Amino acid sequence: MRRRPSKSGTPLNAKQDELAQRESQLRDQMQKLERMIADAPRVAEEKSRRQREELLARATEGGSRLDVSMALHDNAGQTKVILRRRGGRCEKSAA
Repeated sequence: MRRRPSKSGTPLNAKQDELAQRESQLRDQMQKLERMIADAPRVAEEKSRRQREELLARATEGGSRLDVSMALHDNAGQTKVILRRRGGRCEKSAA
C-alpha cells in the first residue's frame, strides 16, 4: 500500500493556507471600510453640528475681537513686552 503524504507538509497546502489567511484579512478590511462608508454621513453631521455650536458659543460669548493681548519676548534683553490693541491703537507696556 502506498502512504498518503501529510496534508500540512506539502508546499501546495502551505500556499492554500497562506491564501486563506490573506482572504480573511481582506474580508476584515473590507468590512471595516464598509462600516466607515456607512458611518460617514453621521460623522460629517456631528462635525458640522459641533462647528455650528462652537461658532454660536463664540458669537454669544461677548467681548470685542479688538481686545487682543499678546506677549512677546525680547531675546536681546529678555524683557517681556505686552502689546494691547484697543479700539484700533496699539499700546506697549513692559511687564
